[in-house]
Amino acid sequence: MAAFEADKRNAIAQDLVLRTIFRRNRKIVIDQNKFRELKIDVLNAKTIYCRADGRLISAVFTNFLLERIDDVTFELKQR
Repeated sequence: MAAFEADKRNAIAQDLVLRTIFRRNRKIVIDQNKFRELKIDVLNAKTIYCRADGRLISAVFTNFLLERIDDVTFELKQR
């Protein structure tokens, strides 16, 4: 139960981080190399989709989605 509560707190905290980055009606493009700097941790996503080689395709968070555009670029979208 404690692990579940910790995961829930991390998911909420991550959602708040993504909310500060997101701007309505603007395309938000984020370089994968900036994830750490922006405090984005895909391990806090509800669902993670990867290619067969293990590279991230998309990460689904509570209210946001990070979706790969090219080799190192992701778009942040609101769900």
